[in-house]
Amino acid sequence: MEEGYITIATNNNSKYVEMALNLALSIKNKDKRPICLLTDNITEIPQGYKRYFNYIITIAPGDEIVGTLNKFLLFKYSPFQRTMYIDADSLMVKNDISFFWNALSGYNFTVVGGECRKGPWYGKEMKEIIAKIGIPYMVAFTGAFIYFDKAEITAKVFEKAYEYYKNHKDTVSVPVDCGRLGRKEQYSDEPFFGVAMGFYNLKPIPDVFQFKPQIRQPILSSDKFSRFKYKIYKVDCLKGSCVLVGEDWHRRSPTILHFYGEPEPSYIYIREANRLRRHYGLPMIDIRQVQGNYGKPNSLFEVLKSRFRAVINSFLAMFIPRDI
Repeated sequence: MEEGYITIATNNNSKYVEMALNLALSIKNKDKRPICLLTDNITEIPQGYKRYFNYIITIAPGDEIVGTLNKFLLFKYSPFQRTMYIDADSLMVKNDISFFWNALSGYNFTVVGGECRKGPWYGKEMKEIIAKIGIPYMVAFTGAFIYFDKAEITAKVFEKAYEYYKNHKDTVSVPVDCGRLGRKEQYSDEPFFGVAMGFYNLKPIPDVFQFKPQIRQPILSSDKFSRFKYKIYKVDCLKGSCVLVGEDWHRRSPTILHFYGEPEPSYIYIREANRLRRHYGLPMIDIRQVQGNYGKPNSLFEVLKSRFRAVINSFLAMFIPRDI
């Protein structure tokens, strides 16, 4: 049964093409499982980048949705029997991903998140969504990581999520303004998958794995939405080490870091991406190639703040052990 990774870069957005390459390099540095890039017929993939993807699959005309909503197509287009979807704006930073492949073998479809019955999410009250849709709960999560196989129930989850988008988009989710990118309005994809999981009574995995008593490491950390609010990063993609220190001063060691588009923190992302690019003999990138979310550049204040954080982080990281 072939296992592999898939990511998405569409809409001829060079930023996410660059990020998809960085993700592929970070995976290849740690794992021999194949990598698939899902793209469209208007996105240009530089010839020198193609060899770092085992598959480059183009969405058929008429299938395209918009932006992150193309995740609804992952089941149809993934060439693997077992798939880990990872957002392009992420990096695999540790060498222990095989542990998670083994741990996830009992799931058909899952995400890193939690069952919710009330509370705000994406500008909506989940209790109201649950009542209107008629489900026992919904799953709140960050859509940077999705695991799925080719089971019948998995196909139904993707179909149901797409159905909620087509028929209940304003009940379940909220629009995201992407007009400045020259594309039509899109909606946040996570709530559609969250209600589909509730409909089929599927469970998420926790943000800190506890499959074995001695292993309490998260597979994914996303700084912008992490409940831990990381303050110090000690990361080395090539050596496969990552230790994050949160506001609670507890140390955690995720396998995948999600930088949420901007990227955030940019100084860590650029440093690690260029560390990988040097290793593979590829041109370096700078913040201007990947800055800002949805095409909005960072302000001078944000750039200066990022550089200040980089200096402080480098100093504090010297006092943090490399591994947990």
